Amino acid sequence: MITFLLVNPEREISSIAMLVSHKGKKYKRSVGISVQVKKWNKTKKRVRVTADYSIGNSINNNLNTLESIALQVLDSIKRNATPPSRTEFFTEIDKLYFGEEYNKKKNSFFDLFTEFLSSKNISQTRINKYNVLKRDLQRFEALRKSTLIIAEITSETLKEFELFLISEHTFWHDVNGKMSPLPRYEYIYKIYPESRTPAPRGTNTIATITKMLRCFMNWCLLNKHISTSPFIGYEAKQEVYGTPFYISIEERNHIYKYDLSSRPKLAIQRDIFVFQCLVGCRISDLYNLSSDNISDDILEYIPQKTITERTDTIRVPLNDTAKDIVNKYKGGEQVLPFIAKVNYNVAIKEIFNICGLTRLITIMNSRTGKEEQKRLCDIASSHLARRTFIGNIYKQVKDPNLVGSLSGHKEGSRAFARYRNIDDDIKKDLIKLLD
Repeated sequence: MITFLLVNPEREISSIAMLVSHKGKKYKRSVGISVQVKKWNKTKKRVRVTADYSIGNSINNNLNTLESIALQVLDSIKRNATPPSRTEFFTEIDKLYFGEEYNKKKNSFFDLFTEFLSSKNISQTRINKYNVLKRDLQRFEALRKSTLIIAEITSETLKEFELFLISEHTFWHDVNGKMSPLPRYEYIYKIYPESRTPAPRGTNTIATITKMLRCFMNWCLLNKHISTSPFIGYEAKQEVYGTPFYISIEERNHIYKYDLSSRPKLAIQRDIFVFQCLVGCRISDLYNLSSDNISDDILEYIPQKTITERTDTIRVPLNDTAKDIVNKYKGGEQVLPFIAKVNYNVAIKEIFNICGLTRLITIMNSRTGKEEQKRLCDIASSHLARRTFIGNIYKQVKDPNLVGSLSGHKEGSRAFARYRNIDDDIKKDLIKLLD
């Protein structure tokens, strides 16, 4: 059986993956094409072609070609006693798809990038982030009008790529209220369509992209595709974080007790946010929770972000409020009635505004590197719930390893510092030890 599916159907834009089932094995790989989720026909597994989305024809033609080739490969291997590996299966597809060009392409920059991804035992979320990097690099290659060759990547190439990341949003302009590429850059987005207008990238975003690129280059070095790392002589940007902020237990309780009876749908999302504040899991783990994850009033789950590195089970006892919320929505497949993640974050901001949590917060603008003040309701999100959980517990016990056992941070984690704040109350308690 061959089908196509969206990797991230809850998002506005999603990449398309091919899923093939054969003799009890499943082969899955991104086809390197992204689509507007609202244009995807779930029944036909193809793109809806409309006047404002004519690229759908091209996408569907590519999917039809890939399906036809996959059927040929299945027909050629159906008599094999042992099913081929995932790499072997898709290699056969690539040979037929690219034809005579296959041998020229198999050692190209992007083929090595695909091989690198297939060799990594990482989560789908991480793979999606690498695919974003891949599309960034493809547009960069188009801008240079010169093929990226792995052995010719230097520190100067990395500097060019960084400049591209910083300036790509300037390639677009407003045309009668709609953002479109400037004429001199139109060719880039015809080759690699982007439905979402590139936004200015901050220092932290560029630092994260650079880290992933360094990881790929280190893999190339280890596998002898290059003889030296291009990162020698390149000063990569470093992530910069401001003072962590979170809401107090009093503010959290104020939200929970606030009368939202006139907004029942919003009240449900309020309950979900408060529950997240009480268990501290990431939104990716929160949305995967079912009733099976709760036993004897203890929440158990394995964090998906780090599942390929370690499989420690996180156990978080539920307090009375968390138990009340779970019992209120008992009976569904999921532990709580979730909506799309992006809509959840929108709801959180609205809840904070209605509940009057509008105090000013000083944050670091990662793009400018300067401090600025924002209303709490304007920057509240699902991740604030995780920070609230960690920050309030740390304020009580002041033991990062103990808190980490509940939040999923490994012992000595440097990332933990982004979640807890050494506030004045903690400092006063420390000074009292000198009395």
